[in-house]
Amino acid sequence: MKSSKIILNIENLWFKYPAGFEIREINFKVVEGTFNCLIGPNGSGKTTLLKLLGGILIPARGKIKINSKDLSSLSLKQKAHQLAYIPQFFQSNLPFTVEQIISMGRYPHLRGWGFLDKQDHHIIFQNMELLKITHLLGRYFNSLSGGEKQKVLIATALTQCSNLLLLDEPASSLDIHFRNEIYSILKDLTGHNSTVVMVSHDLSLASLYSDKLILLDQGRLSAQGSSSQVIDQENLVKVFNRGFKIIWSEQKPLVIPQKI
Repeated sequence: MKSSKIILNIENLWFKYPAGFEIREINFKVVEGTFNCLIGPNGSGKTTLLKLLGGILIPARGKIKINSKDLSSLSLKQKAHQLAYIPQFFQSNLPFTVEQIISMGRYPHLRGWGFLDKQDHHIIFQNMELLKITHLLGRYFNSLSGGEKQKVLIATALTQCSNLLLLDEPASSLDIHFRNEIYSILKDLTGHNSTVVMVSHDLSLASLYSDKLILLDQGRLSAQGSSSQVIDQENLVKVFNRGFKIIWSEQKPLVIPQKI
């Protein structure tokens, strides 16, 4: 039986960049153990909203509550215990191995002299097994393919042992096989006490895997709900300013753009 606990509560959120673009009047809730996708056209505010949820940007007004705690009241270490943020692009200039990258997720939990102990190494290997990347041990992170890098970053986030995962378009540069695999992995994680909020440009995969879609348009919330509630011609034409063909598969709406 799925939890009904609210892990993330967004209340009247506003944010404005100096150049003028703003996020305004954003209200929604995220239930623990669910897969949630932020969707919308380029420039609609998806990445900005995700950065606000991760505490990277500070809202002008409104509240972000995680596990009923005001995000703004938490220290960096406390935030790291509550959530993990995975950016769209991550490239290291240093020759880190896969295990060194994943071990960074343990830093908020280090004690004493700051060395990894037996439990830390167990958690690292456990999450590598979960993501099926133990064969990458000893490899340098920068030598990996795009799909392999994303799996390593997800393992790093899980090693942080926070229940809320925030991901900015983790499958954008991947081929269709790896895109589908990343979505499937993230969906499976919601069955292991993780909650996922991610930016997605793939309306069909977002619809197929998500429990909730949050549709943004020019910095405002246009629609939210299940894929069957959000993915319809009226919502899509309003936000994307073009028509789509919608077909149904496994009781989920899949989206095909019409020719321009």
